[in-house]
Amino acid sequence: GINAEYMGIENSYKLHRQITTQPGWLEHDPTEIIQNCHEVMYDVVEKLKNKGINPSSIITIGITNQRETTVAWSKTTGQPYYNAIVWNDLRTADICRKFLDKYNNNAYHFQSINGLLINTYFTAFKIRWLIENVPEIANNLDDVYFGTIDAWVKYNLTNEKEFSTD
Repeated sequence: GINAEYMGIENSYKLHRQITTQPGWLEHDPTEIIQNCHEVMYDVVEKLKNKGINPSSIITIGITNQRETTVAWSKTTGQPYYNAIVWNDLRTADICRKFLDKYNNNAYHFQSINGLLINTYFTAFKIRWLIENVPEIANNLDDVYFGTIDAWVKYNLTNEKEFSTD
């Protein structure tokens, strides 16, 4: 929470599992992330109550997240199709190599458009990997939201009413 002088007055955090199914691969369970969000928000509300602060006075929250960690979930059910692919996961190296070959090893080819290099960090390559490797996603593209963790969290905290991503 933040007070009228914009000073942080309370916070909470919770670690979640790191899922490594192959060397260089790192995933997070999107459902666990949402459960943890609810738990830390409840924790902050309890801490504020213990300080005599009415939770109804909360007007905003701040969320720290992993900007390039990628999630794909169903528009219909709201459930993830696959674990989140974490920002430092390396599974898209072959896709990156194809793009580097296509653009004469110019890792900066897309930088003027999105600020990023051709690199495994780039969300678009994670989305491509999901489409190419998860049949349930490839066969249901009209039903898939792709987003980063902030989009996933916002979607869930608004009871699946708000989808937005950069």
